[in-house]
Amino acid sequence: MSADYLDDRPGMMRVHVASERARLACGIYTQSNLRAWAKSHGCPSGDSTKGDLAWRMAQHGLIAADGALRDGFPGGAS
Repeated sequence: MSADYLDDRPGMMRVHVASERARLACGIYTQSNLRAWAKSHGCPSGDSTKGDLAWRMAQHGLIAADGALRDGFPGGAS
């Protein structure tokens, strides 16, 4: 894993990082789980596909590098 995958400060999430985190989360959680988590953490949850929703959640810091759900960016709302 490169250093790019560890840099998840707000505004620093790269497209390939978010895509990898979304892919991992999609393998762990159902779309309903992701939608509920996003909604409870103020992330838009109206995406039509599970992958799009997970990608948006990764962009908001709600998915950790291992695909697990979390409360947001480090140092943020946790």
